[in-house]
Amino acid sequence: MTVLIVTALVALAVIVVVQGLVLLEMVRQTAQIRRVLDLDDRPVPMSLGELAGRPLPETARDLVPAHGEAVLVLLSTDCTTCRLVASGLRQLLDRFADKRIVAILQAHEREEATEMLAAYDLAGDEVVVDLDRRYGEAFSIALRPSAIVVRDGIVSEGAIVRNARQLQQLLEELGPSSETDLSELPPVSALTTGGAR
Repeated sequence: MTVLIVTALVALAVIVVVQGLVLLEMVRQTAQIRRVLDLDDRPVPMSLGELAGRPLPETARDLVPAHGEAVLVLLSTDCTTCRLVASGLRQLLDRFADKRIVAILQAHEREEATEMLAAYDLAGDEVVVDLDRRYGEAFSIALRPSAIVVRDGIVSEGAIVRNARQLQQLLEELGPSSETDLSELPPVSALTTGGAR
């Protein structure tokens, strides 16, 4: 009886070790596939054309502080990938509360914007609903979702962010933003375009 129990325990231990090794190999292969297919979490640099190195368009200056860094996240209710970014945006807003992060949500109708904001627990305080395309036209960027980094009022870089992890990577690369004075700005909720809120 004792020999039978010891044999069963040894067999079980071998099975557990083999399964552990299989799991490690699967993780290694998954990482290799991600590298080969370029599926990493780095945001994809985006050309800003004439915007690069210039002051933020006048229509959007009320969104960011005059000094320090800010990140504008351009989303649309028509964009499925934008929903992937929106799904993690609440956590990023909480985690990077020291940064000025403003999502600009382009929508055709207020109802569809309200539904998307509710679905991802995004309050109006972090999102500008752009019904009249005021901000969209100011940036002339058709790619959504994307992010624009503004430093001291100057458009410095842009990136396509296909998911919340890529946006997180962009925010982490910016480092701490202790120089950004957010007290000079109106609440984002006061900036909704296209009619009464």
